[in-house]
Amino acid sequence: MIEEFKVKGNDEVDITVHKWADVKNLTGCILILHGIAEHSLRYDEFSRVLNKSGYIVYGCDYRGHGKTGTEHNQIGHFGESGWNGIVSDIKNIIDHIKKENDKPLILLGHSMGSLLARTCIHEFPNEFNAVILSGTTIGGNFLKRNMGYIISKIYASIYGYNKKAKFMDKLIFGNYNKFFYPNKTEFDWLSSDEDKVNEYIKDRLCGFICSAGVYVDLLKAVKLTINKQNINKIPKKLPILIFSGDRDMVGSNSKDVVRLYNMYKKAGIKNIDLKIYNNGRHEMLNELNKYDVYEDIVRWIRNIRC
Repeated sequence: MIEEFKVKGNDEVDITVHKWADVKNLTGCILILHGIAEHSLRYDEFSRVLNKSGYIVYGCDYRGHGKTGTEHNQIGHFGESGWNGIVSDIKNIIDHIKKENDKPLILLGHSMGSLLARTCIHEFPNEFNAVILSGTTIGGNFLKRNMGYIISKIYASIYGYNKKAKFMDKLIFGNYNKFFYPNKTEFDWLSSDEDKVNEYIKDRLCGFICSAGVYVDLLKAVKLTINKQNINKIPKKLPILIFSGDRDMVGSNSKDVVRLYNMYKKAGIKNIDLKIYNNGRHEMLNELNKYDVYEDIVRWIRNIRC
């Protein structure tokens, strides 16, 4: 059974949170931060596996996503508070979780959620006992990263931050599928599991085009989360697991993921692990070998005693 409740944002916006709590011997709590153009209920199967391993799981639908987005008639747009508003919402959810439980808290972020998680660990670094990053990125090289951000700012200033940005969507995601010819769908880059890709396509709360403001925020977050001053705010002993597929186009076929791992190591973060899966695409939690991935994650959590 999935429990649903609301947490107030700082501007009184109701944020929908889902909770999986079918746990017999509670060991800890896990907060899952989903990716762009999806929602927290996509993590149902994984959350039930974590329940069996002793962890209560929470997942929130951000502004512009999932039930939060539909209830506020704002699918695909963060609203005026932007990225910082979502980060504040997450902090409120963390406070709620800690009021309910006195157990260790693990933060797990996928894709855009990994950027939110990386923002959280330098904005409020002492809230977490461990962090797991799935399908993350540093946005390619310096030129690509900065050009993308500049283009998004120009586009938003011309057409408006609230406008659905088909051009930006194509610029960021449009080239991913070309590495998986012959394509059956526009989202083959997500997973090699065709059933999971088809589920995503059929889900009316997935795959939508976001506003120009979302892409500006997203590309800015990529830059901020690799800023040396921000990385240096992360506790040196914080356990971090980074995992990705070696065919994940978001992470430049794992090159970006390895670069991030090395950035963290260079900053003196000691308890950090990296796992790259052969032939894995962007959503390793929905890949053909997903049960191996689930097992690896649970084993890692147990080994760090969270």
